[in-house]
Amino acid sequence: MFVLQVSRLPCSSQDQLRRQHAVLDATTTLVRETLDLGSVSKARLDRYASQMGPLLMANTRDAGCAQVQATHRQMQKWRSELPREDWSALVVVTRSAHQARYRNAATTYFARLLDDRGPRWAYPGESMRVIHAEVLSGDDQPLDLFATVTLDADASRAFFGDKWRLSEDVLSDGAAD
Repeated sequence: MFVLQVSRLPCSSQDQLRRQHAVLDATTTLVRETLDLGSVSKARLDRYASQMGPLLMANTRDAGCAQVQATHRQMQKWRSELPREDWSALVVVTRSAHQARYRNAATTYFARLLDDRGPRWAYPGESMRVIHAEVLSGDDQPLDLFATVTLDADASRAFFGDKWRLSEDVLSDGAAD
């Protein structure tokens, strides 16, 4: 029998407050400079984004870790209330927008919790018991999706140096921890 162990992971640290102050200070400086000059250069925005990227990624690790811990507490409560045969037949549906499907934190968690492996060709964590619904809201026009993917790639490249980083759940590293 597979048992998922979710212990007190290092989701929070003494560095969190210092990190938030660093983000706020750098952002305040950028806003003041922009207001004083009346504009901001792409080079300055790129410098800001590359400096903030590691801090924001650390925040997403903490958030992913906290998400998994909270979900696990609730799932263990429900598991204790369900008859064994109902638990063994449980199917979970996770959902997200298009760009956060690969390594989705919730999908990864439920795949581990239910110890259900999908086919090789599926997205990681997806199976017959862990189904991911990729849903777009609003008008769902093709140009809207194109704009979202393009903007995510630009922001991802600027902040994290990898145009594909926002194509996966930003909480995935923390959830994996």
